[in-house]
Amino acid sequence: VADASKGGVNTFNFSNDVTFKNNTTSRNQVGNGGDGGAINSWVHGDDTHESANIFNFGDGILFENNRARYGGALHMDTFADDQGKAQNTFNFNGDVTFKDNIGTGGASTIYSTLYGYTGSEADFDMNFKGSVQFLNNGDKTTTGSAVYSVVEADGTGIANSNYTFDGEAVFRSNKASTGGAVYSFIYGLADTGKGLDEYTFNNKAVFDGNESAGNGGAIYAGNLTYDNSEGTIAFRFNNEALFKNNKAGQNGSVIYAIAAGEDTSKAKIYFDFLGQTSFINNTSG
Repeated sequence: VADASKGGVNTFNFSNDVTFKNNTTSRNQVGNGGDGGAINSWVHGDDTHESANIFNFGDGILFENNRARYGGALHMDTFADDQGKAQNTFNFNGDVTFKDNIGTGGASTIYSTLYGYTGSEADFDMNFKGSVQFLNNGDKTTTGSAVYSVVEADGTGIANSNYTFDGEAVFRSNKASTGGAVYSFIYGLADTGKGLDEYTFNNKAVFDGNESAGNGGAIYAGNLTYDNSEGTIAFRFNNEALFKNNKAGQNGSVIYAIAAGEDTSKAKIYFDFLGQTSFINNTSG
């Protein structure tokens, strides 16, 4: 468990060819709650404090067959309030593979929750400089097998979540109850809070053979805002994108997106496809 609070800043450096395999986190472990089979990163910035956890990984990183309640491989909780600032950063500087991980409660591979309240700012960044593969993670009883990301902001709070893929990104044969590969949700933004959950693919992106028991065979995006808040979910494919053999038990064989802005709030969802994009043999219902 990596815990940063009251202005603490922690940096963790991992060299090349590091494997996290067959790790299991149970709910009765002290200070963990059973989350994050391999790594659990918790950051709390409050009372004007700036707190951060920074993880740097080399090349040839493998997360395989890890188990937890939430976040079979990685669990991140980034919380800021009372003018504080919280930062969770994961830098993968080479190739990385996530394979056969399970989150029994949800998010079989990567689980991130982000909260910004009362004039505070919470930031989460996950950067993939090399190729990344998400292979056969999850089952159809959990939500968001590869990536599960929830963003919330209240008061004048700001919460920004960014996933950047500079190398090829492959999501193959992952399974979930909702969002076969990726589950993105902005929930409960209120007052003048601002929330962002953004995914930028600068190289080829492949979503192949992912399956959801419910909505969104590959991707589920939901955005719900109130008052004068503003929430934005953005998927930007700046290179080739292939969606093949994905399946949803209900709606959205590849993508299911729903946005609802109440009062004078703004709930926005963007999908930008700027390269060659193919949809092949995807099914729903």
